[in-house]
Order: sequence, then structure tokens, then C-alpha cells
Amino acid sequence: MVSRHGTIWSVFVLPSLITLLYGTSLADPAVPAHYNEAPEFAALVARGELPPVAQRLPGVPLVVEPYEEIGQYGGSWLRMMKGTSDFHAYGRCVYEQMLRWAPNPRDGILPGLVESWAYSDAGKTLTLNMRAGIKWSDGHPFTTDDIVFWWEKIAQDPNLTPGIPKEWKPGGAPMELVQVDLETVKLRFAKPYPMAVQYLAFKGHQWPVVFERAGFFAPKH
Repeated sequence: MVSRHGTIWSVFVLPSLITLLYGTSLADPAVPAHYNEAPEFAALVARGELPPVAQRLPGVPLVVEPYEEIGQYGGSWLRMMKGTSDFHAYGRCVYEQMLRWAPNPRDGILPGLVESWAYSDAGKTLTLNMRAGIKWSDGHPFTTDDIVFWWEKIAQDPNLTPGIPKEWKPGGAPMELVQVDLETVKLRFAKPYPMAVQYLAFKGHQWPVVFERAGFFAPKH
């Protein structure tokens, strides 16, 4: 993630379990001209084991406005889990959303992995424009292929999903997912569906990291 002053925040990764997204953050369209990063990452860059930070970020990263101040690197973070069933304790640390609620819910919904969105066709079509240059934690590009893969191979596979998630079949009719290109998809509904953006801000994350195996994308590769 990127703070408003250009500091890179690390993403928590568990390579043996899942592949995670990196290179996104939350709230300000202003893009810094220079980026800093954690000392551990800077050391990897110096040894040639990691690309420079500017090459690891999308073209227009979202920028976080710190609530009080930018944190300091170092120290220990102690967390508790009630057992193996407590997947939320891990998932809350790592998931990335298609869209996000603002810290103050009265401010509405903000961009996330989706940089911009628009309704058309009297509210029955929602076009999502993805942020260019996002990568998975293994360096593979994140594209709309990963959304199509989730929709076709997971959400509609009864061996993995008992039924198409109800939020994506308003009125009982499954949405139509149209891939325009690697950064653009259209969601077509049988009726006007303004709630779609709220669901993308609630369950628009990687399947099945959190929220009871919900999700909106998965690593096709």
C-alpha cells in the first residue's frame, strides 16, 4: 500500500496457502513522484532480488491518507486466533476489494482494484475499469481473466459453489459477465441493480479468503 507521503506498506503473504494481490491502496488520486519502502524491501532491491518499488506499483496507485500519522517500521504485531476455524483473523489482514467503503461510511464507496465504474442501460449494466498494472504477490499480472475465471469456473461450478451467489442474480436471473478487455468488464443484470457496487465493496475480494467463501476473482494462473 502507499501512504500519502509515499511510504510503501507491506502486504502479508502466505505463499503455501494462497496468492495475494499487491500494489493497491485506498484513497487519494494524487500520485507521489517518489516512493519509499520498508528497509527489508529496500535491502532486497539492493541485492537484486526484488524490482525497484516504482516497478512494483500500478501506473496510478491509490494513496492512503493516514488517519493520524504514518507508522514506523519495525516492532512486533501480536495477534490472537481462536483456532483453525478463525480464518477471519488472517483474512482481514490481507484481502483486497474491488471497491471499498470510505473510512466514514457517509462518504460512500471509493475505488479499490477498480479505478472507475459507471452504470448504463438504465442501471442494468455496470462497467468496471480495473487499475492498470496490478500484480499478484508472485508477480503475475492481475487482469479481468481472474474475474472471468472465478465466474465461470468457481461461481457456476456446483462442486465448489452450491448455487450462484444470490448477490449476482438479482430477481433470480444470473448476471451476464462480459469481458471487454484485460482491464474492463461489464456486469449485465436483468433489472436495474444499484446494490452491485455495495456488494463489490463487501464481497468483492479474492475467493475464498474471507466472508464464508464469497469472492469475485481468483488467480487463473
